[in-house]
Amino acid sequence: MIAGARQGKMSVFKRLASFSMSQDLGVYVVPGTEITRAYGLDIEAAGMNIVASPRHASVLLIAGDMPAALCDAAAVIYAQMPRPRVLFSLTTSTTPELSPLPPADIIAGLSQQELVQGVVQLRKALAEGAFHSDVSDFNAPVLQIRIEYVCPMHPEVIQDKPGSCPKCGMNLMPREVQANAAHNHTEHKMESDDHSSHDHSMTHDTSVNYTCPMHPEVVQSKPGSCPKCGMNLEPQEKETEHDHQHMDHTVGEYTCPMHPEVIRSKPGSCPECGMNLEPREIEVKHVHQHMNHAAVEYTCPMHPEVVQSEPGSCPECGMNLEPREIEVKHDHQHMDHAAVEYTCPMHPEVVQSEPGSCPECGMNLEPREKETEHDHQHMNHTVVEYTCPMHPEVIRSEPGSCPECGMNLEPREIEARPDHQHMDHTAVEYTCPMHPEVVQSEPGSCPKCGMNLEPREKETEHDHHHTDHTVVEYTCPMHPEVVQIEPGSCPECGMNLEPREIEVKHDHQHMDHAAVEYTCPMHPEVVQSEPGSCPECGMNLEPREIEVKHDHQHMDHAAVEYTCPMHPEVVQNEPGSCPKCGMFLEPREPQSSHHDHTAMESGMNHDDSGFMSMIDVTKDLPRSGDGLPMDWLDVPFGPFIPGLPGGLLLTLTLDGDTVAAANTNTLVGTETLLCHAISANDFIEKLTALDPLTPNSYRLLACLTIENAAGIEVDTSTAKTRLVTLERERIVSHLSWLTLFAEQTGFDWLMQRASSLQKSFTQADVTQIINLKKSVYDLSKRLQRTPLLKSRTTGVGRVPADTELTLSGPVARASGISNDARSNNKIYRELGFTAVTQVNGDVRARLQLRLDEIKQSIELIQKANVSVNDTLAVSIEEPMDTISGQGQAVIETPRGQAQLQLTLDKGQVTSAQLQTPSTQHLLLIEQLTSQQELGDALVTVGSLDLSPWEIRP
Repeated sequence: MIAGARQGKMSVFKRLASFSMSQDLGVYVVPGTEITRAYGLDIEAAGMNIVASPRHASVLLIAGDMPAALCDAAAVIYAQMPRPRVLFSLTTSTTPELSPLPPADIIAGLSQQELVQGVVQLRKALAEGAFHSDVSDFNAPVLQIRIEYVCPMHPEVIQDKPGSCPKCGMNLMPREVQANAAHNHTEHKMESDDHSSHDHSMTHDTSVNYTCPMHPEVVQSKPGSCPKCGMNLEPQEKETEHDHQHMDHTVGEYTCPMHPEVIRSKPGSCPECGMNLEPREIEVKHVHQHMNHAAVEYTCPMHPEVVQSEPGSCPECGMNLEPREIEVKHDHQHMDHAAVEYTCPMHPEVVQSEPGSCPECGMNLEPREKETEHDHQHMNHTVVEYTCPMHPEVIRSEPGSCPECGMNLEPREIEARPDHQHMDHTAVEYTCPMHPEVVQSEPGSCPKCGMNLEPREKETEHDHHHTDHTVVEYTCPMHPEVVQIEPGSCPECGMNLEPREIEVKHDHQHMDHAAVEYTCPMHPEVVQSEPGSCPECGMNLEPREIEVKHDHQHMDHAAVEYTCPMHPEVVQNEPGSCPKCGMFLEPREPQSSHHDHTAMESGMNHDDSGFMSMIDVTKDLPRSGDGLPMDWLDVPFGPFIPGLPGGLLLTLTLDGDTVAAANTNTLVGTETLLCHAISANDFIEKLTALDPLTPNSYRLLACLTIENAAGIEVDTSTAKTRLVTLERERIVSHLSWLTLFAEQTGFDWLMQRASSLQKSFTQADVTQIINLKKSVYDLSKRLQRTPLLKSRTTGVGRVPADTELTLSGPVARASGISNDARSNNKIYRELGFTAVTQVNGDVRARLQLRLDEIKQSIELIQKANVSVNDTLAVSIEEPMDTISGQGQAVIETPRGQAQLQLTLDKGQVTSAQLQTPSTQHLLLIEQLTSQQELGDALVTVGSLDLSPWEIRP
């Protein structure tokens, strides 16, 4: 039986299905197909088809030894494959360590012959063991998930339970994360309210139970993991004694962790996703000293006019109603007696003393307080008006719907306070919101447009000390810089403008005088003392106040300064535009220690209302290149993504489709080079295995460094043999990169042609290499005649020639930086070597340079006229255990210069320092991808030809 067999007893039909599946093998290769090609393995020639998605694969092929971090990533791939699935390992080890993956079903060596033999075993195992009556599910810690809650506007706000954001008040949204990702429940700080100021006659004895958030029926008295899903149990308090002085009572309700709007009074499952509902407590406190009584009612978050006394769903939108407390206070010292009556929000004339439904429309009646005793000193009276929650400028004296959006108008009270001590008499008059010149003393409709007149107070007596006047202006809630004296729509976003009052105060004690000037919202430099239109664009000029204060004690004069709403640090003395984002500057009064500037206060005080404006909500968010705040997303690419090297984990922070930041890491190349002294031969093998993509380059680097420590120079014949071996590996490496590049950019013909050439060069001798020269030239000519490839790569990912980074290899030479270690080699100079370069430094230049280097390497091999040797060794005749000293060497690998320094002590390597080209080129990613579109950023990263195996910590 294979480890990934499918549940079911073998039958005749299933035997036929198993045999059919064993003949059509879809294989997903990790870390990537570039590794199998580097080993000279032809997967398709062995009888398997390479697929790009694990959901279409029946075989997971692991090529080479896998580091632990890469095995975790491969476990996710394995879990996505449909059953039956086979784990096939190509390795030199007899028992490869693949945890948390299951043991390999088939193990074969890293040769084409053993690969073919392994496929034969695989077909047999799949035909016989694809179905089995006793199979176990695959599970690994990396596959376990938990739910956390995050604010969509402030992603740094993360909680384990539903709630609201402490910064902007928005509901937190659930998201799935790995259970072992930065989540530790070993310490939970359980804080209670501070009751130190009260006289406690009894104490609270609490103990802690532990329960599973996914299976609330699992409860333990000690920490542990859930026996059903393996998640860590979370603590919950249980109260064993009650404080009779405070009489705190809790009511239990049940909610869904994925859909917090689902609330029930009894256990059950979520109607949205089927998950078990989790219990939570609602606490109702009764303090006998103040006699506070609290009740619970249920309301819709989208339609607050919907209120019920029991849980349920909203009749308007179907959302589950959310609970809220209604508090009724009785203070025996003040003897304010209040009772509750119930009324219909749509028919306020319907009033009852008990809950129920409206006889007119059937809606649940809503509670409200009625006052039974009057304070004759104040005689407060209230009037009910109706307004739209989305368009507060829509106000009616009777229930109805909003003419703008169709939502039901919500009732609100207007309080009129006749105070007999001050004798300020106010009356109500009615005016049209569209035609403010229409004023009546009684309700009615506007004779011009037919809209219902809206009530407003008129002042009949003036306080000569403070005679206050208000002016109404209209502004956009999304663009506060848009201000008009008449209703209308925002020219920026089209939203209806909302009214606000500007108060002009005249205090005869301080002699503050306010004046109005008129300016254009699009051309703030246009300012007039009277209304009119802008001479630049024709828009109506908008009023703004100029305040001049004369305080005979201080003689301070207030002026106006201008600031950017998106960049408040930008402040100017005159109108203009922001140098950072180009928005028009908005006027504001400068801060002064002698004045309290209240003349410019608007009626929208977000602190008092409990809500935040969009500017407040987004003030901490990062800004895009156009100055707009966006919700940036961190998106991982890798470690197994077509077109990028396997094992490379690229995380891009996306601002829409633009890259705002980049972070790159390797899951394979962080092993320490030398932990203890080892023999010179063992060190050579260790460095050879460092990078499976270019093993001969690092083998040659180790040999050259040891020979330099021993003071030995090799003969010309050996040097030429090493040159031919290194140049063939350069050809193979460049063709491997070209295959990945073609896969990423979608040029299938190029991918197939480059892959075929790579296979031909991998095992070719000198004669075969020379014979392949024409194929390489033909490919280069065809690429030059491909206009789509030219437009896709020209100008993308340009590396400047004056960069401060130390670059080498094709990345440097494509930017005109002639940095090539081969120029200092005597054998290369004798063969007439000259480094080839390009000047543009973009992706196309790096593509063309690699093609030129392939042709140059073929010419060098032809001139050297020696055989290829894949078993490079140190050219030392005397015993290695007699050699001591320090050595260093530099070699031009296919990706750039690699430098090694080591110390030999009687044949033992006691210290070693290695510098690799990919480690240096990794620093380019942040610079080259910033503010690039996602597609261009991925092409740029791929063009650098990074090897995750040689990236050093």
